[in-house]
Amino acid sequence: MKNIFDKPYLLFLVTIPAILLIGFSNRDSVLDINLYDTYYIIGYAHLTTLLAILFGIVAIEYWVIHRLGLQISPWLKWIHIGSNLGGTLLVFILSQLFKGNSMEFEFNNSLTVLIAWIVLMVILEQIIFLIQMVYVIIKRL
Repeated sequence: MKNIFDKPYLLFLVTIPAILLIGFSNRDSVLDINLYDTYYIIGYAHLTTLLAILFGIVAIEYWVIHRLGLQISPWLKWIHIGSNLGGTLLVFILSQLFKGNSMEFEFNNSLTVLIAWIVLMVILEQIIFLIQMVYVIIKRL
C-alpha cells in the first residue's frame, strides 16, 4: 500500500487494462448525451481507449515527477488522483442511469448536465495539475 502512496503512477497503470477490458467487452454499447440542441454519441470502445490514453499520459507525468525527485503538494496530488479515478467512475455509473422512456426527458436532461459538470471539473483539475507541474519545475531550476 505504501507503494501506491509513493508511486501513484502504478495506480493509473493498473487501471488501464481494466478500463480497456470494460470498453472492449461493451464494444457495441454507446454513450449518448443530449446536451441542449446537440446529441453526442460516443462508442464505449472509443471512449475507453481515449480514457486509457489519458491515464497513460497521467502515469507518465507522475513517473517523471518521481524520477526527477520533484515534490508536489500531497493534498493537490490526491485531489488530482481522486478526481481522475472518481470522476471517471462516477461518469460511468451515471451514464448507466439514463432512461429510454421519452417521458423521462427532465431526468435525462438533468443527468446529462450533471455528467457535463463532472467532466468539466475533471478537465479543470487537469489544468491545475499542469500549472502545478510547471511551477515545481521552474522552482527547481
